[in-house]
Amino acid sequence: MKIKKYAYNSKEQLTKNTNVSELKCKGKGHKHDIWVDLDHINKIQKFMEHEGYIKVIYTSGHRCEDHNKAIGGSKTSYHMDPNACASDVKFYDKNGKLVTAKIVCC
Repeated sequence: MKIKKYAYNSKEQLTKNTNVSELKCKGKGHKHDIWVDLDHINKIQKFMEHEGYIKVIYTSGHRCEDHNKAIGGSKTSYHMDPNACASDVKFYDKNGKLVTAKIVCC
């Protein structure tokens, strides 16, 4: 794992399809650092390229404890652990259509 901390307002482009700002905690008023596992993000990019997907939407990346609790996340969620990797994503195919979770998992 290659964990890196970014400032809350960072706009650094991590891969062709991922900007660090997409991974920050989505809690209201929560403006704290963003922890990113760069190996994890690079694997997502490689997976996208292998499958021919053109877009990824991160619905959840790093979460603070307060936000994780507010959304009913596990008390041991990897989203909160700076030494772990977790991201909730949606992929889109070359036609701009959402790829179902069933297809992604298979």
